[in-house]
Amino acid sequence: MTSPAIQSWPNCSVPLLLKRLVGPPHDGWVPVGAGYQVPFASRIRREAGIETAAVGMITSPAQADEIVRNGHADVVMMAREFLRDPNWPLHAAKELGVKPSPVPPVQYARAF
Repeated sequence: MTSPAIQSWPNCSVPLLLKRLVGPPHDGWVPVGAGYQVPFASRIRREAGIETAAVGMITSPAQADEIVRNGHADVVMMAREFLRDPNWPLHAAKELGVKPSPVPPVQYARAF
């Protein structure tokens, strides 16, 4: 069951909830791996009806697309992946067959 405090958030005009695990959860250790925090965002979204952001080792365009497309979260937030590849959105668009908007500046076009 989702926390009663979280369930009351839709009535408090909270625009988006970012569920980020800080320290071990009350019921034990959570294995760390690709998308390991997505189930928390998905559960909060489903049970409390609030828009959520998924985090937690989301690195590939296909993984991010699947999370949003299948309704596990409303948005995906990434940090370390943007440090590794600041042009990740452009690379993701190319991999997913989406024309980026806005189009990269002319001087960068050949890089993508």
